[in-house]
Amino acid sequence: MGIELDAIYWDNVYLDDILLQIRKIKKYFPIKRGILKKTVGWIKAVDGVDLDIAKGKTLGLVGESGCGKSTLARLILRLTDIDEGKLIFEGREIQSLSDKEFKPIRKKIQIVFQDPFGSLNPKMTIGETIEEGLRVLELHAEKRKKRVKELLEMVGIPASGMDMYPHEFSGGQRQRIGIARALSVNPLLIVCDEPVSALDVSIQAQIINLLKDLQEAFGIAYLFISHDINLVGYMSDMIAIMYLGQIVELADSEELFRNPKHPYTNLLLSAVPEPDPKKKIFFKLKRQTDTIEWVEHGCKFWKRCPYASSECKETEIPLKKISSAHWVKCIR
Repeated sequence: MGIELDAIYWDNVYLDDILLQIRKIKKYFPIKRGILKKTVGWIKAVDGVDLDIAKGKTLGLVGESGCGKSTLARLILRLTDIDEGKLIFEGREIQSLSDKEFKPIRKKIQIVFQDPFGSLNPKMTIGETIEEGLRVLELHAEKRKKRVKELLEMVGIPASGMDMYPHEFSGGQRQRIGIARALSVNPLLIVCDEPVSALDVSIQAQIINLLKDLQEAFGIAYLFISHDINLVGYMSDMIAIMYLGQIVELADSEELFRNPKHPYTNLLLSAVPEPDPKKKIFFKLKRQTDTIEWVEHGCKFWKRCPYASSECKETEIPLKKISSAHWVKCIR
């Protein structure tokens, strides 16, 4: 079953309070070449991931571009089919449900996209965009209009703007509208897929604080995906580090920053700008590379790791518990 759940997976959280369990999830994409498009290999975008998201908590997911973060998000939302594994939401397996069976669950799991403009229909007013989700709740038209106004004001957009179109708003305002749309169906879990990476730094802070305020007010759980480890550290209760489709380290947010164990986690932390120029970067790659190199056997990180041994190249390493609320996939 992957990681064994107990009371210390999340501080003061028990099994009954786990909202979503992700167990041995896999998604492989074929590599096709030649005139006949013959499959010559597989990209293991998500390769046996185990994670848990607790009610009202934030799980941060960090990794560089191409590591499988967004693919995992799509699998959770069932926008992409799962090859192997289980998704257990509120104690019920959902990965094999039909579209009709999944429909009541879909409104409980929403997403805030990376691109605040591309995710909004330019031909619909923002009022119509948000109201579209409310139709699922079968509310009367007048109640839907009232709810749209409440949602907009909740995210800091004047209710008078409901008849305006997306292009009439700034990037930060459009992202607020995206958040309002996600909130419209009263979700239990919101997947935030790089929700602020397309925004100015000053606007990023506003959106992050808005998400925190909404979580406190409504008890929403977040899967917060980003390549910015500092941002994830501020936002999250637990942090999972992802590399080439696998979780290589998982820990309480404070523990991860205080005591990082996996070489890749140290690499990410060493890339964070240091305000003190006298401090030296404490981690260097054995060999610089501009692209991620796929690894078929052994540790996924061994080609870039300064501590790699011959055993790392061949041994399949499990995600091991090394202390309370800290797991790492490393032979060291």
